[in-house]
Amino acid sequence: MRGSAKKRPIEEIDEAWETPTRSRRSIGTLYLISYAFHASRTRLEKALRKYGLTGIQYTILDILSHQAGQSSAQLSRRFIVTPQTMGEMVAGLERRGVIKRVANPKNRRVLQTFLTAEGERLLRQAAKDVARIEAQMFKDLDAASLRRLREILFRLNAQMRAQIDSEN
Repeated sequence: MRGSAKKRPIEEIDEAWETPTRSRRSIGTLYLISYAFHASRTRLEKALRKYGLTGIQYTILDILSHQAGQSSAQLSRRFIVTPQTMGEMVAGLERRGVIKRVANPKNRRVLQTFLTAEGERLLRQAAKDVARIEAQMFKDLDAASLRRLREILFRLNAQMRAQIDSEN
């Protein structure tokens, strides 16, 4: 009866990677990370569309909810985009009324960015969909595996950030 046993989703995915000319072990880690990123990004973008947000815009709002007062330059470094690109994103969110920029009292040339009440409301709504997507993505991982994955990803991100910073 082994052949008729119900497969877990992860086993189905494992088999999908196997081909006559390629074993699962030969698939590059970067490819797997990229695939997971693009698959999750597609689902996220679709869910956020009803709020008129992109994934990056949502993340900007989320960051500002935890670290209010970030400048456009700080946000651009965090997202690894040019200051001009981030300036355009921030300006668009400001026009929508979900963020506001205020001159830093210590350096009037620096504009600090804050969520507005509308931005907080929008973020709360969108965060429910984002949490649902995240729960669905990781439903096959137990709590310890998810913690371990997060630890590994934090280390990888720190390592990549250091490499990017050293190249600039």
